Amino acid sequence: MKKTLTSKVLRNAATTEGIATIGGAGVGGWLGTSVGLAGFWGGMAGTIPIAALGAGICYLGVKVIKYKNKLNKIKKEQREKKRFGWNQFLLLKKYYNFGFIEHIVIILAFGLMSIGWGTVCEVFGLSNTLYESILSIPLGIVILASTFCLLMKIVQKVAR
Repeated sequence: MKKTLTSKVLRNAATTEGIATIGGAGVGGWLGTSVGLAGFWGGMAGTIPIAALGAGICYLGVKVIKYKNKLNKIKKEQREKKRFGWNQFLLLKKYYNFGFIEHIVIILAFGLMSIGWGTVCEVFGLSNTLYESILSIPLGIVILASTFCLLMKIVQKVAR
């Protein structure tokens, strides 16, 4: 089917931008009838230039509003994702996908940190509750998580 110039113009005029452009040109033309423009080479009626200006302003205004709505929609979707905490699950998946050696290194490093900080707290006479609440429990959780990941990796390899 061959598209004619008329069908293309009518199809574009039916969009939001087209309607705004036509409306802006109409209002600009109406305002321009009472304005005269004078220049170096003489004067002319301001109908056409002000109509073109009105059409351009309305077209760009609709584009800005559409862009702003699209941007707000994207921001809202990102807030919805953060609200439900799906990003935390992705971090756990990345942590689980560490290699075998990386998990062993994590277990050894955090175990040595736990022993080292226990020694530091004992030498400086800090209370055991401070050590347990601030250092020992979080380090133990990371060690348990890495151990669990290693066990699940071994179970997956055996099950295959």
